[in-house]
Order: sequence, then structure tokens, then C-alpha cells
Amino acid sequence: MPVIGSRNIPALQCGLAVSVSVGLVGLWLWSGSRHIIPVDPWLSLDAPSGCRVDDTGSKEFTDEYTNKALWAGGTKLADLKPSDFFSYGDWEKRASRISLSGRGSDIGPRTTPGLNFLADVIREHHITSMIDVPCGDANWQFEAWETEAIPVYLGLDIVKPLIDFNKRRFEHHANKHFHVWDMSACKFPRFIKSGNRRSTPFQLIHVRDVIQHLPLQRGLNALANVMNSGCDFAVMTTFPNGKNGHVKEMMYYEANLGAPPFDAIVPKPIKCIESHFKQTNFTHESDLTCLYRCIPTRRLSAM
Repeated sequence: MPVIGSRNIPALQCGLAVSVSVGLVGLWLWSGSRHIIPVDPWLSLDAPSGCRVDDTGSKEFTDEYTNKALWAGGTKLADLKPSDFFSYGDWEKRASRISLSGRGSDIGPRTTPGLNFLADVIREHHITSMIDVPCGDANWQFEAWETEAIPVYLGLDIVKPLIDFNKRRFEHHANKHFHVWDMSACKFPRFIKSGNRRSTPFQLIHVRDVIQHLPLQRGLNALANVMNSGCDFAVMTTFPNGKNGHVKEMMYYEANLGAPPFDAIVPKPIKCIESHFKQTNFTHESDLTCLYRCIPTRRLSAM
């Protein structure tokens, strides 16, 4: 496993680019116009003009994590330490760990199908780079070898305090990077290996349980950015029987990626599974986790 030369990576609101020393290979992330700001020998930032986190969405989601904590049963981000994500040999503690991102992100029946599906995709398609958006508190994603050991993982989320926490928690991981990002307002980043002048898109983008919490236009923008990112594949959740409609930020509806207006952007899935195992004490959601091929759309993406 390569070793990163520097982990002191400041977070920008959006359009952020990073270069870090990964063994003998440098890694740069970039988005949009190439405005490179050198910070130190290992790190540069790229912040294209006009691309900023949506203030309304950022405040709503940040308030949930830092103040309301309704999703996490009252557990607030400020109350957590990175060590809280370790069981110290207590298997029951590990199995019952509650996610800040909601009960749908707890370890166990609510995430096991999606985790195994994601691991299968990485293995079968020889994926070496992925974007996970929104990454949330990364409570369950690394419970599989394929996701834990992928050479380049980039977790993006609109909540800055959460990204700052993830950076502290995974500071010793050479392959994991976290940054504040608004997937509706900003094009997805690419990376460049040192010695290679050409940028490389991330092969896989993982989009789980987010479109149904966004206003319709922001959901459309986000999906257009996914399809225009240059990725090979996207793993995304969809409600095949859902009816698409307008909601306020953070509210909920059953977003159907196979129905208008999303079907003008998102192709038919390659394969799907049920996202959750059925449980007697848990309201079963009817969403599917599906694999899509990334096909560029003419719909205008974000800046």
C-alpha cells in the first residue's frame, strides 16, 4: 500500500483539487478550469469560479448532523471521537453501531446487500478508483475488503464538519480522501498521476440514498454530473414504483430513476438488487441498488 506524503489537506467549499504524494506517484484532483494554487510540494488546490456549495442544502444537512441528530437517535457529531468507530473486541458494540447518517446506514441488514453488491462490482469490473457521494460518516462502506483496499477512494459530502471528522478518523489511511462537495452544483473531480499530463476520471461513482432528499432540479443536476463525469459505472439507488415530484431540501420522496424526468439522463440499469434485507422491526423500503453504465448526457451539468 502506498504511503501519502502529506495529509494536511484543507477543504474548500467546492471545485477543490488536491495533489498528494502517493509513494512515487502524485495524485491531483481537479474540477472544471485548471486554476492551480500550490500549497506545499505535495498539495495544490483548484477552485473554478462559479462553483460553490448550495448554502441552503449545506445548512439543512449540517444542522441535522450537528444539532438535531434525529437520524442518529440523538447522537450528535460533536459527541463522537474516531475511536467510537472501533469495537475493541466487543462484537455486540460493533454490530449495533448507529450511523449519524440515519438507521439506513447502520451496519447489518440495512446495508449488507448494498455493500456486497458494491464489492462485487469493484471485483468484477476491476475498479481501482471510486467516488462515494454522499459518504456520510462512512459507517458501513469499509466493511468489505474491496472497498477498504481500493487504491483511490474519494468520499464527498455537503456537510463540512462531517468531512473534517472523516479526515481525522482516516488520517492514517493512504488510499482514502474526503472533501466537501455539492454534487448538484459542481462537476465531479478527476485525478492525474504524476508523469502523466492527462486527467483520469474515477471509474465508479456510488450514489446512495440522496436523490430522494433533493429538490427535483437539484436531483437532475446531480445525475447529469454523474453521467458527464467520465466514469465507467455508477451504483445508485432507485425506487422502481416511486413517483417523482418536488420536495424541499432534506424532505423525502421515492425517487424513481427510471421515470421522467430522470429517465432522460439515466440509462436502464445493467442489474439490480433489493437494497435492504427484510426485518420484522424495521419498515422495509422498496428501493433497489442498481448498476448503471455512465453515458454522457447533453443536459447541461453544473459549473
